[in-house]
Order: sequence, then structure tokens, then C-alpha cells
Amino acid sequence: EQGMISYFDAHCDTITLTKHSGFDMDDNNLHINLKRLKTYKQYAGVFAIWQPDEVRGEDAYVGFCNYASFFEAQVKKFHDDIILCKTKDDYHQAMAQKKIVAFLGIDDSEVSFI
Repeated sequence: EQGMISYFDAHCDTITLTKHSGFDMDDNNLHINLKRLKTYKQYAGVFAIWQPDEVRGEDAYVGFCNYASFFEAQVKKFHDDIILCKTKDDYHQAMAQKKIVAFLGIDDSEVSFI
């Protein structure tokens, strides 16, 4: 059905794992990659940035910025497959083009409190 999300992942740590592994998000041996996500009729997910609890303060903020930059670069590199949705218009565009709908999230990070 048009406009229906067939699979929604509310918590995907792919950004952190992909950056640390040195892989791209398109095709890797991790739990989630774009190639596998494209097998769903319409995938949407919250791509969470995770950092260890001991990362605090400025280090947490800098780490978050590094992961976010990595994710944005991956989205740009694979723009034919995925759209980072920052607005409802981005979401509607991704759905209309049947691209992976990506939201950016923070997983239990000290950054949330800065």
C-alpha cells in the first residue's frame, strides 16, 4: 500500500558500529545495512548515536558531532537509497521516492544534557 511503512526500527546503532568497523552503510556484514533495508517495501528507522557511559561533557559532544558528520556523509554518498529526515517534507519525499526513511537519534548520551 502506498504511504505505508512496512518495517520501522525504533533503535538502530548502525552509525556507531559502521564508523568503528571502517565499513560503509551500503553493504557490510553488520546487523543493518542499506542493501538489506532495501528489501523491505518501505523501511524507516531511528539511527541512534551511541557512546559509552564514561564519555561525558565536551568529549560526548565532540563524539556526537563526529558520528553525526559520518552519518550525514554516508547519507549523502548513498542518496539514491536513503534520506535523512529533518522535516516532514523530507519524510514525505523519502516515502514518495520509496527511499529509506532515516531519523537521527541519541541513545542515552550525556550529550542530551549539554
